Amino acid sequence: MNRTFLKRKDIRWHFIMVVISIVYLAPFIYTFTNAFKPRTAVEIYPPSLFFDFTLKHFVDALKIYNLHKNIINSLKIALGATGLGLLCGTFSAYVISRYRQRWMKIFIIFTMVVPYMVCLLPLFLMFQRLNLINSIPGLILAHTFITVPQSVWILTGFIDGVPPELEYSAWIDGCSRVGSFFRIILPLIKPGLVATAVLSFMLSWNNFNIALVLAHSETMTAPYTIYHFVSFEMIDWGGFSAIVILLTIPTIFFVIATQKHLIRGFMGGYEK
Repeated sequence: MNRTFLKRKDIRWHFIMVVISIVYLAPFIYTFTNAFKPRTAVEIYPPSLFFDFTLKHFVDALKIYNLHKNIINSLKIALGATGLGLLCGTFSAYVISRYRQRWMKIFIIFTMVVPYMVCLLPLFLMFQRLNLINSIPGLILAHTFITVPQSVWILTGFIDGVPPELEYSAWIDGCSRVGSFFRIILPLIKPGLVATAVLSFMLSWNNFNIALVLAHSETMTAPYTIYHFVSFEMIDWGGFSAIVILLTIPTIFFVIATQKHLIRGFMGGYEK
């Protein structure tokens, strides 16, 4: 009797999970099919699962709108902003955690709550004087306004979970504070570093507004390419969907490559 009840309960839960998965996957499936449909088939309502397969939208995105060049720019900016965010965030998180700078946490929360778009006009004026407009280094610095606060906030929790006694033992054995940081702290928070890197990369890779204000044709990022498929007269849903699929691929590969440490990083907060 109990086994039958448990089996029925498991079946209900599995059914609920399948329904939830379908609801969440439906927009992605719809976008994926639109990317391979001709323009006439995309505009048909209700949508049809049977259509003539085409790669025209992908070819137009790569050839006409120079998507490959914009993807390279986005990779440079996202990787640079992620690396700089981790570098600044790790040291800042260590200071906040070990020296009990709680007021800094409040400041970090404030920088995360305030929309970064508020800073775009001052950034534009400052970068204009420094000749950083339409440059990859300038865009990397601008993207650190997103990656650094998030890195500090996440890594502070991971460093708080490392017992200070481990560092004390290293100091007694003759290790310096800097040495204990690199030999003890960094290896123990490695999953947190990977999780932070993935989230920072995704935030920088998907950002649209910074490139809209601080970039021109030479340094335009991949998300801005979507703007070409939207006009006052119509929206090219086929090209729009193709761009979305192409922009999703690097993030998927990045997550898969770091999957092992990423899961440990996300679960680290619960273990603590």
